[in-house]
Formats: sequence, C-alpha cells, structure tokens
Amino acid sequence: MTKNNIAEIFAETAKQHHDSPALSKEINGKLHTITFSQLKTLSDSFACEFCRNQIKKGQKILVMVKSGFEFIATVFATMKIGAVPVLIDPGMGIKNLLNCIKKTAPEAMVGIPPVLWLSLLFPSVFKTIRKRFSTESFSPPGCIRLTLLNVIPAFEAEGVFKEDLAAIVFTTGSTGPPKGVAYTHEIFMAQLEIIKTEYGVSPLEKDMPAFPLFALFSAALGMPCVIPSFNPSLPAKADPAYI
Repeated sequence: MTKNNIAEIFAETAKQHHDSPALSKEINGKLHTITFSQLKTLSDSFACEFCRNQIKKGQKILVMVKSGFEFIATVFATMKIGAVPVLIDPGMGIKNLLNCIKKTAPEAMVGIPPVLWLSLLFPSVFKTIRKRFSTESFSPPGCIRLTLLNVIPAFEAEGVFKEDLAAIVFTTGSTGPPKGVAYTHEIFMAQLEIIKTEYGVSPLEKDMPAFPLFALFSAALGMPCVIPSFNPSLPAKADPAYI
C-alpha cells in the first residue's frame, strides 16, 4: 500500500534525523528539547498502549492535551494505529465544547486531569467513551497513564487509504457555531507537500507554530520546531514581546 499516512512519513524522517532536535518548549523557565528519535519513541509508546487497550483503526479518539511534546506524540500515535484524533479548541466555551463532543461520539479520549474529571460530571455527553488515557498524574480512577515504555516492540504504522478519515478538527466558533472539519489522509499529505514546496521547508530552518497541530508538519518534514508557551485558545492575550 502506498504511504498515505503522515505518521509513516514522520517515522522515516525520524530515522534520518534521529539525533537532531525535533521539538523545543519552555517549561518552568527552562528550554527543554527532544530529538526526532525521542519523539518517535514517545509516540510509539503511546501507540502501543492504545493497541494494548483495544483501540482500533477507524475509532475516534478525543485529544485534549496541552500544547507540547505529549500532544504531538499523541496525535502521531493515534494516526499510527489508524485511529482518528478529534481536536476541539477548549476556548470555544464549555457549552459548545460539550455539544461538539456529543456530536462526534468518540470511543476513547486522551486528556489532562481537569478534562477527564469533567467527563465524569457529564456522563450523557461522554457516554460513548470506553477508554480514558492521561499524560499526567491526579487523573480519575480507571484512567490509563500514557508514559514512555522501557521496552517498545517493533511498531509499524497502520496502512491507510488516501480517502480514509484521518482527523476531525473543530473550528473555534468565532464566526458562528463550531463545525467539525473532516480531514482525510489525502488532505494531510497534500498540505505536507504544499508546505514543503511553496515555503521551501528544510531541516536547516526552524518553525514556531502558534497553532499546535501544525507542529506535525514540521516534524514530518524534519524541521526543528519551537512550541511557544502561551494559550493558543486565547491568542489575543499572548505577550507579543515574548513571542
């Protein structure tokens, strides 16, 4: 099967640039960096945990993780197993957020503790979710912690067709009701090619995406990426000098 999965492209890129910096982010006042090899290992760990817990190809996974290493690793991991990440901007407000989740009916979720606890307070909205995963501590009982595994079996990305659903990304709702945009794998691959050719992207440059999902393209193209420490849901409150 032809490579139609951006996770497959990233896996090849990680082998080529394994020791080079992939992602950097300021955490508690210090700049932390992981290499392409480390990012691949982290996403492979998450993907193995998904498979171990019977998350299957085509299932929708609600991803509500803070912008950072774990977010990118989670999205790559869902795509590696052929699952469909559902990405919703929490800045749209609780009412719109819950409405989007109910309409999408995800089978699993990966979230930070506050969102996971929230899911228990609204059982009718989250009734389709069978598995809950967390990248942090202090999560509700029954949540599965996603961590870096000591031993990771050889993991190959799931083969997909270009017309297969790859992700559901919701609009912010700033110009009307939030809408879920269906991305096929063909769309992601086309975007990747356009970014590469039109912008002349190369590993010699650096990227700083203000929209967290765009870091996937940087990583897949071998370009080091700096993730700014600000709330992407509230861009107007970002400090311009810091950015």
